[in-house]
Amino acid sequence: MVRKSLEDLEEGLHLVVARPAGAAGTRARLRLMVALIEALEPRGDYAVTVEGGGLHCRFERAGDAARLADIVQAGSAGTESRVFVLDDRLRRTIRRALAQQAA
Repeated sequence: MVRKSLEDLEEGLHLVVARPAGAAGTRARLRLMVALIEALEPRGDYAVTVEGGGLHCRFERAGDAARLADIVQAGSAGTESRVFVLDDRLRRTIRRALAQQAA
C-alpha cells in the first residue's frame, strides 16, 4: 500500500495522540508506533509525526484509528481525536506483542 505524506492526509483525518512518558527517546517511540500500526495492517493510509513532544498518528480511515486507540486504551480528547500515554510499561507490552506476532 502506498503511504501518503501528512500533507496528502490533511483533510478528514482521524487522530490518535501518544503522550510520551518514561525513558525512551523520541526515535524509539516513533519506530515502535510505526511497527505497531504496520502490524495492525491498516486499510487506509496513515502518517506518524512528532508534534509538541507527542506522536500524532493520523489515519485516513476512522476504523484504523479506532483499532489503534482501542488497543492502547486511548481516552477521548474531543470529537476527532483520542489520546494515550506511551509509558515504559506500555512500550514493553507492545514490544512483547510484536515479538509474539513475528514468531
